[in-house]
Amino acid sequence: PSCSRKGTCCECLSYHLASRQLPACCFPDNVEKTYDRSFKAFAKAWNL
Repeated sequence: PSCSRKGTCCECLSYHLASRQLPACCFPDNVEKTYDRSFKAFAKAWNL
């Protein structure tokens, strides 16, 4: 499924941050495929 916000970064970030998550483009492909867009998953993916 395609997201209607793709390519509209400000709208996309606003939408996802309001849900306490990050958009798929913030994650490496292997993590993005899990659909876990949490801040915890982001930190783990980037070893933060």
